[in-house]
Amino acid sequence: MKSKTTKQIKDKKVSASLTKRLWEVWYYLSIVISAWVFFIFLNNSPCFWENSQRCASYSKVSDIFVIVSIALANLLFARRKYKGSLHIPKFSWWTGWSGDRTLPPSFVIFIMMAAVFIGEVLPVVVSILIGNFGAYGSKEPIIKTLSDFELILVIYSILGTLFWALYRYINWRIVAVFAFVLTFLLERYVYWHPEGEISPANTISFGVILGGIIVYFLVLVLPYLLFQKARHEWGEHVIVKVLILVLLLNIIGLGFTYYYLINTGWYEKHSSGEFGVLVQPGNTDKTYANLSMITPYVNENDISRIGPFGDNENNPWGFRHQGINFMTDLDLIPIQAVTDGIIEKLDSSKENEQQGWHTELCINHRPFLVCYNFETFSADDSDGQKQSANIFVKNGDIIKQGDLIGKLVHRGDGAHVDLGILQMDISGERICPEPYFTEEARTSILRLLHKDHPDWNMCY
Repeated sequence: MKSKTTKQIKDKKVSASLTKRLWEVWYYLSIVISAWVFFIFLNNSPCFWENSQRCASYSKVSDIFVIVSIALANLLFARRKYKGSLHIPKFSWWTGWSGDRTLPPSFVIFIMMAAVFIGEVLPVVVSILIGNFGAYGSKEPIIKTLSDFELILVIYSILGTLFWALYRYINWRIVAVFAFVLTFLLERYVYWHPEGEISPANTISFGVILGGIIVYFLVLVLPYLLFQKARHEWGEHVIVKVLILVLLLNIIGLGFTYYYLINTGWYEKHSSGEFGVLVQPGNTDKTYANLSMITPYVNENDISRIGPFGDNENNPWGFRHQGINFMTDLDLIPIQAVTDGIIEKLDSSKENEQQGWHTELCINHRPFLVCYNFETFSADDSDGQKQSANIFVKNGDIIKQGDLIGKLVHRGDGAHVDLGILQMDISGERICPEPYFTEEARTSILRLLHKDHPDWNMCY
């Protein structure tokens, strides 16, 4: 009886110790998540009260504060359940140059997987949860193509090996400073960032710099501190368990992302702004039997001329132009949804100084994707702000044919709305829209086209 009681007490202590360790792991993971959310807060903060074109696809203030509140509540909950102390290495201004020569090669695998999770997987998961996935300048998933995934693994393997060597021979504080300087230079002068995105490449401010420090502390410094804590407090034997844990976090995050992709679809987007190869068509509950489009304009008199679709250079444009242009001489003409569907890929950017700010959005009418491009032909930010304010839909909106989706801001000769369609289950390339208009819509468009050019076709 006594032996049984002793065994029960021992088992209870082991169970309590394991529970505390699991809550400790969750507590540290919650710190990482909260730090990432704080970075998102900093990254979006310049757009909280700015109604500009570059801010059109950034998260709303209400969405950001909801996710910040959830992250903080989770952190406080995890802290309360853990009931332990946060172990932060003691800091002194100078500790010499020496690193930790005992740092094992397994650290290469750990920092590689931890950096992939913190720097690539977690940001995409968070952007999906807050509804910002696919927005202008947002993090792209590393599993959108096999070649991208392989390249990411190679890059992080090289980084892991480099920082393993640095941490072995140089004090971690010095390595941290090196990491901040190196990554700032890469973000500023090497990595590509879309024009208008709030990043070190385009905007230098306290918030941007602090956000960058947070990100690269999480990616390149925090893994070292966690690895050393696990080694010194739990023993070398726990390294394998830590590697398995980080691997599982990556698998869960990538699995969640992949599930989202196969249900929503994903396109590569070229620097020209045109959608290119269909990477994943996605699956939704509703697939439409056909596509029967009305005109994108509400009033035929609002349109002054039509620019035809050209699948090659043999057309009136003299170059490939995979959309129909609806041009006007009026300001703020109403534009309607040509079909039912879900709004996707709302995206704003400055094309160039001539074409200026434009806003692209698509209607997912599976298996078709109907895309609009509102081109203002003005590079003035105030005109971009006005165009942003005259888009009346957002990503995820379910719309009906004939719903008003926006108005075109006309600020330069050539301002127009470009309309193109893609058949997602075939090639992902734009196709001639003419066969998909109703007879009434087709007649109206041809009437406008033939007003100036009686011998032109709608598609070439």
